[in-house]
Amino acid sequence: MELVDTTDKVSESLSYLKNEQMIAVDCEGNELGRNGTLDLVSVYGLKAKRVYIFDVYRLGHDVFNSGLKQILESVTVDKLMFDCRQDSDALFHLYNVEIQNVVDVQLMDVCHSRMAKPKSRVPSLSDPKYWQTVDRNIDKLRGLGACIESILGEGNVNKSKKAVQDEMHQKGNSFNIWQERPLPTHLLNYCCEDVKN
Repeated sequence: MELVDTTDKVSESLSYLKNEQMIAVDCEGNELGRNGTLDLVSVYGLKAKRVYIFDVYRLGHDVFNSGLKQILESVTVDKLMFDCRQDSDALFHLYNVEIQNVVDVQLMDVCHSRMAKPKSRVPSLSDPKYWQTVDRNIDKLRGLGACIESILGEGNVNKSKKAVQDEMHQKGNSFNIWQERPLPTHLLNYCCEDVKN
């Protein structure tokens, strides 16, 4: 894991990330979205097997102008994300970044959950038989932890993530913890685990 908090570190990190075909991306901030702040962008290079945590709170627009925007907007690099709605809203409205080629794991989970019975082949969405097997009673999106537990079993959600969630809850769901500098180790670990999962 590397905290990227200078423009020199941005350039060095992006030299590794530009060779990736798929990256995992996650953002953290206070009330993340167009009316909040975007404080950190965590990127996991699947080939490099390394997490880069870009300190947007410290670097502001410079982190995107130095090349991160180009990677996030690239149509040749897939971005693996979980529920990218608030992340992409903040990126676009606060930093004019139009993230492209997103593979949203939460949407994949919804599609998988709606299949009543797994088939030996994945049916076409235009096939009327598909719609007869769809469970239309999905009324709640699952969080990352619930998705991980449904695949890997209970107890597989990282303890550092749970500790940070508990801390935010104790502080009244305050996400201002992402603006603490220097960033505490437990927050860096949270970012690292969140984007790697």
